[in-house]
Amino acid sequence: MCVKILIVEDDYIVARYIQEILKEEGYTFIEHTTTVEDALEVIQLRRPNLVLMDINLGRNKDGIDLALDLLLKDNLPYIFITSYSDKLTIERIKETRPYGIIMKPFKAIDIKTNVAIVLNNYKYKSIDVVRAKDTIDQDAPLRIKDVVRYIDDHISEKIDIDTLVPITKWKKHHLIRMFSQFMGTTPYSYILNRKIEKSKLLLEATDLPVAAVAADMGFYSSSNFCATFKKFTGLSPDAYRKQHWIKSKTT
Repeated sequence: MCVKILIVEDDYIVARYIQEILKEEGYTFIEHTTTVEDALEVIQLRRPNLVLMDINLGRNKDGIDLALDLLLKDNLPYIFITSYSDKLTIERIKETRPYGIIMKPFKAIDIKTNVAIVLNNYKYKSIDVVRAKDTIDQDAPLRIKDVVRYIDDHISEKIDIDTLVPITKWKKHHLIRMFSQFMGTTPYSYILNRKIEKSKLLLEATDLPVAAVAADMGFYSSSNFCATFKKFTGLSPDAYRKQHWIKSKTT
């Protein structure tokens, strides 16, 4: 899935620096606005997956006003980037229940880790919940959570739908429907995404041959792995490794 990120920051230099950091991490759809009003318009039209916002925007409304609006809608994660740490500001921030806060001056790693963790956690928002009395299937989030945990624990193995059915005790089609409802993607797509993400780490952090990475991730063949990897990343495994090896040498 294409991840769209909105930066709300009235300091052009800071905004540009954040954009460069995000682009290094592979995020290509990055919007930038300087006011709350413009941000709300972009959110409505472009529907970003994450908002990074400054607090002091130099206008009538600030980042906390924007966060309060997002809190009411409850359909989008947001992270504050600010230099304000006084008690009054912190109390205002707490009212918005942000998904993260990054203090200025920040390092590139602060942006990278916060964005990665918040985007990851938000994917599981619908299953990381307490049992709801008014839910038709009260155990559905917990059953899906068990499926996700199984996939993550066995990502190096070959996993198919029939393997997951006994975990939920649902019929196959119901499992696919419920998983898609809570996770926003099919079990098959989720498994492939997780395999590719793990493959990226192996390519970046080890010198394992591509064929070995393919085998470790449970792909039927090296060619199948390479085709799938390129479909998800736009690069061959060798090109991806070379690109990130160069980055690691220059940072």
